Amino acid sequence: MFISLKEVLIENGKEDLTILKEALLEINPDISYNTLIYNSHTKTGVVNVAEENDYDLFVLGSTGLDALKSITIGSMTQYVFDHSQVPVLAIPADINQLSFKEPIVAIDSE
Repeated sequence: MFISLKEVLIENGKEDLTILKEALLEINPDISYNTLIYNSHTKTGVVNVAEENDYDLFVLGSTGLDALKSITIGSMTQYVFDHSQVPVLAIPADINQLSFKEPIVAIDSE
């Protein structure tokens, strides 16, 4: 019997997103959280799905997988930053725990 790697990854992703959503609801039950597993071979597909579904915020990991990973964010994250009309929050891969006590927002007014 063969097991599809894609199916395993999707199932694991669903479980992880369920855990994340439950944790977020504990922190703030007044916010609506939607999760989506979207399989796309193109970076444009990821940007399009957020815009087509009228999402408010992109939350992405910023794991760079190339040799310059220490000075760059991942190419998918960079593409989303450059092309999405939806605001992007990039979370570094080496963050073990997120805790927002006093978030700061930097805006370039130029």
